[in-house]
Amino acid sequence: MRLNLITCFGTMMAHLGKGTLWKPAPTEKIADNLYAINDKGDVNLFVYTDGDNTICIDAGYWSSRHLGEEFGKVGLNPSSVSHLFLTHADMDHGGGIDCDSKTDWFKNSHVYISEIESNIVKGLIPRKKIAKIISVKSPVEITRPMNIVKDGDVIEVGNIKVEVIATPGHTPGQVSYLINGEILCIGDTLNLENGKVKPFYKFWNMDHETDIQSVKKLAKLKNISVLCTAHTGWTKDWDNAIADWRWVKISLP
Repeated sequence: MRLNLITCFGTMMAHLGKGTLWKPAPTEKIADNLYAINDKGDVNLFVYTDGDNTICIDAGYWSSRHLGEEFGKVGLNPSSVSHLFLTHADMDHGGGIDCDSKTDWFKNSHVYISEIESNIVKGLIPRKKIAKIISVKSPVEITRPMNIVKDGDVIEVGNIKVEVIATPGHTPGQVSYLINGEILCIGDTLNLENGKVKPFYKFWNMDHETDIQSVKKLAKLKNISVLCTAHTGWTKDWDNAIADWRWVKISLP
């Protein structure tokens, strides 16, 4: 992991934000085949398994040793994850497969990531610009092979189908994943507040207006059985959660 301003500030804010900004679900079974895994009381990973195949959305923090215990609480083993889908590559989502991580929970996994996020972790694109002058690289560095995904791709893992939905804004290359047409995992695209969808925190978004457009895009989806957010839990009441966004026009190209 690269040590820089993002590493230091992000670690501090993750600690200070617990229970206030960050309210992830506990490790628990959400529905048939779907589980939330809590990492450090700060972020959720989501696991879907049909018994034959197991996939995971995001990888949690760098060197997060207790993830094995968390998986065990719901009878799962992170080493059984064959396909790992990263929504984006921030330290709390991609740190678990950083090249310097002291854990290897996902060593058997094929990794999927958008091209822009891949270039961010390679250091080719800055994760943050300060005062439009200083470019700061992502603290996460992934050197293992990565499969590039784009909007509209559908990856089949046995009987599991994962559709890629581009939802930039929080980061330029963030994507959401729709599992079997009904389970929506959105990373840091949006939050749940009192059961209602809100854009992700403006302070943390690289482009807040683009993030809002991504929320509008997701609002067009129907028949969602579970909405899974990284930091504010999940809901099975998609229609109520997204209702305020249904009438808003999309201005994304």
